Amino acid sequence: RRRSHPLADGWISSSRFSGADIPAAVSTIREAAEAAGRNPDEIRIVVRGSLKLRESDSSDYPTMTGTAEKIKDDLAAYEQAGTDEVFLDLNFDERIGNPDADPARSMAVAHEVLDTFAPAGDGA
Repeated sequence: RRRSHPLADGWISSSRFSGADIPAAVSTIREAAEAAGRNPDEIRIVVRGSLKLRESDSSDYPTMTGTAEKIKDDLAAYEQAGTDEVFLDLNFDERIGNPDADPARSMAVAHEVLDTFAPAGDGA
């Protein structure tokens, strides 16, 4: 709480920050901003979502791992928790972010992620 500074514009989670911990973190950050005399709604919350796109889902999978539909549900939960933006980080997917990964497959997954999760109406 005491780390909120009058000049802080936001918070960015680490890629390994648990998705389950996001709601509490957002609440703490907004409370700290208010205690520091800031408008909590002006503090930008960015989550680095360690995304692992898979062909099926498992109850053992953490947040941002699974099918596109599960990940879309995870993104909606982040939004519900007060997150302003999610950075889709593929680097922690062992099938992509390691020296033995097939570059062509990695690029195909990256394009699939871009096509699947691009914001609607982005126009880009």
